[in-house]
Amino acid sequence: YYIALGLNLSGSIWYYYLIGKNELSITVPIINSMAFVWTILGSVFLKEPISIKST
Repeated sequence: YYIALGLNLSGSIWYYYLIGKNELSITVPIINSMAFVWTILGSVFLKEPISIKST
């Protein structure tokens, strides 16, 4: 529990640090992309099925 909480909080700290140091037009897409990548990696690590749906 504490490891997951620590990782989550460190991500929030990095988010606010990067937003304060860089332009929003660059930082926000990078942070959102990183969140997407970490979500996919977490799903693969937990062996969750990844479904791709076309719209």
